[in-house]
Amino acid sequence: MSELQVVLDGRGARPEERAVAAATLLAQVDQTLLDPATASLRRDIPLLVVPGRAALARGAVRRVLADLATPGRCLTCVLLPGDGLLRVAAWAPRWLADWQGSLADLVDADLAFDREHLPTGSPLARAWLRADAVGVSAAADVGADPAGWARRTGLLLDRDAVVASVRAPLGAARRRMARRGQRRSRDQVLR
Repeated sequence: MSELQVVLDGRGARPEERAVAAATLLAQVDQTLLDPATASLRRDIPLLVVPGRAALARGAVRRVLADLATPGRCLTCVLLPGDGLLRVAAWAPRWLADWQGSLADLVDADLAFDREHLPTGSPLARAWLRADAVGVSAAADVGADPAGWARRTGLLLDRDAVVASVRAPLGAARRRMARRGQRRSRDQVLR
C-alpha cells in the first residue's frame, strides 16, 4: 500500500472496541498510528481517520483509498450506523496541501466542517460510501473473533466485486444481442 497517515480516534470507545478497531486497522496498514496531540500533519500523502468504535474488514482501507483516488475528490467518508455519527474519513493530499489547519482539526471534523472547508462547486469533492459496501462495521457488532470477521467480510466483498466485473460486460453483451435480434425482427416485418 502506498504511504498513508493513519489516526485511530479512540475517544468515546470502550477498551474492547478500541482493541478491535486497532487490530482490524493494523492488519491492513504498515504505518504507525499518529497521535493527533503530538504528530504533525504531512500534506503530501492521504490521511485516514478511523473512530475507535469501528472495525474494518480486510481490504476496507484499499476500497476507501480507491474512491479517494477519483480525480477531484477531496474527502471520502464512510458513515457507520448506530449511536451518534461515526465516520471513517480519508482526506486527499491535493486538498491537504492547501489547507492550513492542524491534524487535530481533521480528527474532530464533522459535517459542518465539511460544508465550511470543502469546495461547494464540485459534486466530486466529497463522497459518502455505504459501510457495508466497503467493509466497515461497529466494533461491538463483529463478535468474539474480529480477525475472522474481517477476513470473511473482506473475502465476500472481493468476491462480489469480481462477480460484478464479470456480470456487467456479460449483461451489456446480452442487451446488444437482444437489440440486434429486435432490429432483425423489425426489419423482417417491414419487408
